[in-house]
Amino acid sequence: MTMSAAVPTSTAESGFGPDDAAAPRTVDDARRLLDDATAAASWGRAAGLADPIAGGDAVRAIAESGVTLDLIASLATRLIDVLPTVSEPDRCLRELARYVAAVRNPLAAVALFERDPDALPILMRIFSTGPWLSSLVVDDPEAWERVRLDEGRPRAREAVVAEARSLASLVHDPDSAMRAIRGFKRREVLRIAYGDVVGGQRLETVTSQLSHVADAIVAASLDFATNRLREQWGEPRDHVGRPATIAAMALGKLGGQELNYSSDIDLVFVYSADGRAAGPRSVTNHEFFERVVRDVVKLVGGTHELGAAYRVDLRLRPLGETGPAAMSLDATLQYFDQHGRTWQRQAWMKARPAAGDEPLGRHLVEQLEPWIFHRWLSRADISGIKALKRKIEHRSRAAGTDARDVKNGRGGIRDIEFAIQFLQLLSGGDTPRVRTGNTLEAIRRLAETGGLTDQERGILETNYTLLRSVEHRLQVLCDRRTHVLPESPEERLRLAVRMGHPRSPDGLAAFEHGIEEAARLNRTILDHLLHDAFPDETAPEPEVDLVLDPDPDPGTVRELLARRGFRDIPAAYRNLQ
Repeated sequence: MTMSAAVPTSTAESGFGPDDAAAPRTVDDARRLLDDATAAASWGRAAGLADPIAGGDAVRAIAESGVTLDLIASLATRLIDVLPTVSEPDRCLRELARYVAAVRNPLAAVALFERDPDALPILMRIFSTGPWLSSLVVDDPEAWERVRLDEGRPRAREAVVAEARSLASLVHDPDSAMRAIRGFKRREVLRIAYGDVVGGQRLETVTSQLSHVADAIVAASLDFATNRLREQWGEPRDHVGRPATIAAMALGKLGGQELNYSSDIDLVFVYSADGRAAGPRSVTNHEFFERVVRDVVKLVGGTHELGAAYRVDLRLRPLGETGPAAMSLDATLQYFDQHGRTWQRQAWMKARPAAGDEPLGRHLVEQLEPWIFHRWLSRADISGIKALKRKIEHRSRAAGTDARDVKNGRGGIRDIEFAIQFLQLLSGGDTPRVRTGNTLEAIRRLAETGGLTDQERGILETNYTLLRSVEHRLQVLCDRRTHVLPESPEERLRLAVRMGHPRSPDGLAAFEHGIEEAARLNRTILDHLLHDAFPDETAPEPEVDLVLDPDPDPGTVRELLARRGFRDIPAAYRNLQ
């Protein structure tokens, strides 16, 4: 190869020796690095490895994949500069060896690192995020190459959804469908992570892209389940013979298009009308769509060797866990008109159609808007909103003792989200502009309409972005739903490096100070906003909040009902509700 001409072959010319921490510059140096444990240890120390001997083994594995000595010398020299910048140099080097062994042409892969100076640092930055993304790269090097060439560019929602639906249309059994959508998600997450970690894309771009992928997987699963059941049971039709349809409504973070890397997805399913399926089995539309929803949940969240695509949460549906998995449009609207609670208004502020019959979903949202955002607040509305305010304050005091929890700790992500939703409920009836399910967008719109000052907007926007970004780095580490900073200072330093801080005590100190200051400023602002909403509020009897709270602490339930003389606490609480 032409690269070898630039690499001297004389050891004397290179100056590399067993006790010299300089980079290997010659073919002879590379051979010594591979064959001499002392030379390998010297190189490993220069590269910042905790286990230099194991580092030498990793370089040897790369060479054994078929990489020439001149490229080994070049790669080892580059790694002395790159490895000290990543969060876990030893693990990242092992991942590099696994990657080279997995690609079709190891020689070409390592030659790329010499031809393109950015290729190696970019790959190591992805490896630095943790084992999960590393495994996505190693398991599918061709997908990584496509992502690298495309630089993780954002994709339109329509294109993402269309691709997933097309993949699902090509398979005919549930296991193949599960494999297809999980493979699709892995490729798309790798693309999004590149844009996030390497491209430095804005938080809103990352979360909306993650939400597009979830929409696409729900859409593909809903298509597959519905079409498969139509073949068995026939076409569901309403009472005048029109085809009945179903919409998957997204709530929570998916509804706000602000999904994390490892979020649950909150879904509620509504179908257009009651009737019967026009097929060999006499089943009602309700039975048909209940089965569809069960199949979708299994396709998306069921056990598989590639894991779950998403954990699906249906608890926000009417009647909660005890209610049907799908309800007709009329029954859904009737339920909220007669039984809707303040906490459900808060939840449905984020509702949007994610898949299926999206016009049906938009119609549902339009019909619910006057209920979600009351223009005139009744006494019951005010009681419910006050109860929400007290719950925010109580939850913050109870959970705020753990300063490492960036979501539930005092001044954390949940504090901001709940307080912003609280302000939206208060003003959304008179000010339609603040009606949005996205937290950052809501902060901006509240500032535009006078609900927040520009200074409050700037601080909350900046700090929310910081805390969500930290949450993302925690979750992308191992594809696990977590939001608690590591206990170990060493692990916190690795997280600080993933957030762009230098791998030094000063870098860790700057990272930790930034988190602490963000939480402190958040609570100062949020305490002020909540107090201003009802400055003269007096606390009611605790039983009032027990009635108004959709998810009270079990200990509180036991204490309050036992105080009233009830012996069967669960039954008493069900009757109270």
